[in-house]
Amino acid sequence: MLQHVQQSLSPDSALVEFVFYRQLPDLRFGRRLFGALVILPSGEPKWIPLGPVEPLEGMISDLDAMLKSSENSDDHASNLLSKIYGQVWEKIDESLPSRTSRIYISPDESLQFLPFACLLAADGRFISDRYGIVYVGSGRDLLRPRSRSEVKTISIFADPDFERGPVLAKKGEQKPTQSQMQFVRGADMSLPRLPGTALEAAEIQTSAGEAGWSSIMLLGADASEENLLNLPRVTILHLATHGFYLGDNLLSSDDSEATRGMTIKGTDIDPAAVTKNRKLPAMFASGLALSGAKETIVGWK
Repeated sequence: MLQHVQQSLSPDSALVEFVFYRQLPDLRFGRRLFGALVILPSGEPKWIPLGPVEPLEGMISDLDAMLKSSENSDDHASNLLSKIYGQVWEKIDESLPSRTSRIYISPDESLQFLPFACLLAADGRFISDRYGIVYVGSGRDLLRPRSRSEVKTISIFADPDFERGPVLAKKGEQKPTQSQMQFVRGADMSLPRLPGTALEAAEIQTSAGEAGWSSIMLLGADASEENLLNLPRVTILHLATHGFYLGDNLLSSDDSEATRGMTIKGTDIDPAAVTKNRKLPAMFASGLALSGAKETIVGWK
């Protein structure tokens, strides 16, 4: 596996996989730490310990609050981004060869909410000033084969009609999961149409055609989950719609009902195995609204 991942890396690239773990010997209640595995195109991987998780999560929480507030100064933002750089990225940066210009980052847990490109180095430059950043689920994503037929294809979903489309749950036929009910109770359910995204989609399709790309554009009722899941392989997927995030503590008990029906396609993650009071990965608490979303929500009630 390592050899294949390294072969997929260009000479100027590197893979950085972050890992959160418990300090030995107590894997259940030991101190929470995190580190990074740095994989280069050749040579042995480098393990870089990055310290305790608690101060990191405090800084990420402060950053989130800062981004949502209009009262913070540029100096405050710069100081916070510099501190996070010092804990998360400085040691990694020192381990990278000078030729490195592209980084594949696989974040873990709270790092999924960190905008790595904005981290500020001591010289005042953002990480994105030095590296092109690509996010991956894991190093295995680099092994996915590319066929000639998918090299220049873009699929565009925009301006979904949330009141029309396939009804994925009829009233009384399907009991929603805890996450779905939490969404119904706590989220803004207005889901207004997004006509501007249809104009944007048309411009993207025109530009793609001028560049020699083929395109698949689905608007209104056609911007559905069914059509999304049945897409052929494409190089770029453009989704313009409403998204939602259910919060950090979606799973707060060991009740098996809390995880019924929750899966991540293509992974081995079993949410039912998550221990009591442990946070779920952000993927479990996030989602997108596609066509027919309002009818589906009515079916959950």
